[in-house]
Amino acid sequence: MNATHTGINSLNKHSKNKRNYTECQIVQQYLLKHTATAAMVSAATEIPHKNITRHKRSLEKCGLLWQIKRNTCKQTKFPAWYLSTNPNHPSLVIKKRQ
Repeated sequence: MNATHTGINSLNKHSKNKRNYTECQIVQQYLLKHTATAAMVSAATEIPHKNITRHKRSLEKCGLLWQIKRNTCKQTKFPAWYLSTNPNHPSLVIKKRQ
């Protein structure tokens, strides 16, 4: 994949630092600020869904991604897990206290 991929450009266009991000970094950063399903991440970042799935698994193995809730996806209208890479997500804080 080249550095001119739309997903990378969309992340960089608001950044003062114009460095190139990997797809996995884009997914991680997006999920740090948004709780979303893989399909929603794919639509927002323009990274193919199959790539999102691969990056999701990598982040899970590293302990950097959590499943927050299972609900209807706004993108596909099917049940799916909403994901986050934010370790301070309110749902995770509640689970840690229990």
